[in-house]
Amino acid sequence: MILIIPVLSLMESGRLDIRRNERYAERFMRWHATAVPLVAGLYGAGRQLGARDRRALMGIWSAAGADRSVVVCSWDLPEVGRLLAGGWDVLYAPPAPVTGAALLSSLGADVGAVRLYGRPGGFTVEQGQPLPRARGYKLAKCSTDLLATVRRGVTPECELWHATARDPAASRAAGADGVVAACFAALPVPAPRNVEEISATARRLLVGLDVLPDREARIAALQRQLGSRLAGG
Repeated sequence: MILIIPVLSLMESGRLDIRRNERYAERFMRWHATAVPLVAGLYGAGRQLGARDRRALMGIWSAAGADRSVVVCSWDLPEVGRLLAGGWDVLYAPPAPVTGAALLSSLGADVGAVRLYGRPGGFTVEQGQPLPRARGYKLAKCSTDLLATVRRGVTPECELWHATARDPAASRAAGADGVVAACFAALPVPAPRNVEEISATARRLLVGLDVLPDREARIAALQRQLGSRLAGG
C-alpha cells in the first residue's frame, strides 16, 4: 500500500525558508524511502504561497526526489495545464464547491491526467454522483462504505487515496491503493514499512494531534516537532 505524506512548508518572516526546506526534503527522501510527498497541500500552505515561493518549493522537492514520485497540489485551475505540460504529477483541489460534471467541463482533456481532491468545501464525492474519469482521487472525510462505492465506479487503473491512516487494512479492503497521513510529516523514526506499521505508528502519532482544536493547531505542532528534529541534526 502507498503511503502519501502531505509535507510541511517551512517559512521565515512570511517567506519560504529555502535552506530549511532543502534540508527537510533531503531527509524526507532518506527517512521515508518509499512514501510519496504531497507538496503544497493544506498542510504545506498551498493556498497561501506566492507564485515565486511555490515554484521554489516545487523545485526543492523535485531535486530531492530525483527519480522518486512527487505530487504537487494545485488550487488554481489555469495552473493545472502548465503543471501537466511541465511533467508534474498533479493533484487538483477545487477551491470552491463544484460538481463532477462541472469539473469535467472545466478540465476537459486534462481530467484523465490529474488526480482530484474530493473534500468538504470543494469537490465532494457523494453516493450516486457521476465521477470524472480522472487519474486518481484523494478522498477526505470518506467512509469505507463510500470508498468501496467509488472503487466500483472507477476503472481499475484509477488510483484511490484514502485520507486517513488509522486503519489502512480496512482502507485497502474497501479499494484504496494508498492512505494519506499528514501525521508523518515531522519525520517520525523509524518510518513504517508495511500496513501494520503504518497503522500502529499513525495511531501513536495521532494521540497528541487529535486533542488539538483544529488543523491550524495540528500544523503548528508538526512544525515545532519538525523544527526540533532538523535542528538536532
